[in-house]
Amino acid sequence: MDNRNQFDKLKEEYKSVSMTDDQLDALRSTIDDAKKTHEEQLKVSTFPGSRVKKIVAAAAVLAIVFVSVPNLSVQAANAMEQIPIIGSIVKLVTIRNYTANDGQHSADITTEEIQTDDEKLESSVEDVNSRIEAFSDQYIYEYEQQLKEDGYTDIKVDSEVINTSDDYFTLKLTCVETAADSAETSEYYTIDLESGDIVKLADLFAEDADYVTPISESVKSQMRAQMKADENVIYFIDQDIEDEEFTGIDADEDFYVNEDGEVVICFDEGTVAPYYMGSVEFVIPDDVLSDIR
Repeated sequence: MDNRNQFDKLKEEYKSVSMTDDQLDALRSTIDDAKKTHEEQLKVSTFPGSRVKKIVAAAAVLAIVFVSVPNLSVQAANAMEQIPIIGSIVKLVTIRNYTANDGQHSADITTEEIQTDDEKLESSVEDVNSRIEAFSDQYIYEYEQQLKEDGYTDIKVDSEVINTSDDYFTLKLTCVETAADSAETSEYYTIDLESGDIVKLADLFAEDADYVTPISESVKSQMRAQMKADENVIYFIDQDIEDEEFTGIDADEDFYVNEDGEVVICFDEGTVAPYYMGSVEFVIPDDVLSDIR
């Protein structure tokens, strides 16, 4: 069944649902907008090699309905569950939310799970899901240990899907801990949607290529340029800070690939700059890595 028929069928299903006039008007508007968006996306995706773009376009249309319709009624939300996921779609679903607050200590730790209908992604998805659970469990344990201590603490754990390109699915896990100071820690997991593998930084480059040096030099150059442009920007470079001077990235540094296909290098708070700078990222220009990608 094509997308147009799916939406037509959906409209018929909703006619039989008990909804107010305002809810029905909102639903009709949502479906009309979704159909228009779908038609526009199909025009864009008629170029050669656009298989993935067609999948993304279809998913974008469904996303409009998923976001807008479930708020109208329980019946509408239940009916939406019948819409099939199109193509190699990866989605994030909350499976547990640990919340607690005793006045001094508080926690909001969300554990989510990646779900997919693509068999070649299942192994990597299962691996990442186990890491998500371990990440959450680590901070639940840490919170419960802190309950025994005096003082204020707050722990918040959440996940974010970074739709970086047609080729990759990237998940970012983040924990923000607040006590006397605030500290943010993140982990990134990228899955190659074509091969189904979890991608390491080295996997983006030709075998045995030296990617650490050009990336490190680009990061240093950007750090110096930012500090020159703004006196409030400080990095641990050219500062003569023993044991903290940034000399280069690790071979397995956190990264993701953005929507333009560029490599983005990610650093936690306090690793390459003072904590007030927060977590920092550096986009590596294509021309720096074009010879080894």
